[in-house]
Amino acid sequence: MRINQPYAGLGFEYAQYTDRDSKSSFNFGLDIVASIITGRAYQTMASGIETFNTLRGNFRLGFGTNVFWNFRLSPAVGINVGSRFQFSNILGKSSSSSDESGYVYLNDEANQSINIQNSNSKNLVFLSFYGGMSFYIGKR
Repeated sequence: MRINQPYAGLGFEYAQYTDRDSKSSFNFGLDIVASIITGRAYQTMASGIETFNTLRGNFRLGFGTNVFWNFRLSPAVGINVGSRFQFSNILGKSSSSSDESGYVYLNDEANQSINIQNSNSKNLVFLSFYGGMSFYIGKR
């Protein structure tokens, strides 16, 4: 299965310098996230034939948080490492049956009338880790 989840967030970030020279900072952020969740579910038969169903675009609201550490190596360049936790579908959960062949909905809300096994709502959550370089533009 391949899930595409572009998202946009609106929130705040708090940074605390951890040294006197203001080279190292610890940052914490929270945001509200709007996502459009799409994708495809692939199935390969024993005969080698592959079929797929396309996941329709599903709009969801959630929240995210990130924590990272930043260190300035020079006036123009720094490094950072951090993590992000996102809960993508707190608001907007739904379940619908599709009337078009090959297209399905996310069906993250409990609805046993569509599928008897769909007795609980589903949550889409991810945790990611990252590292990279920072480029500083402007004056201190």
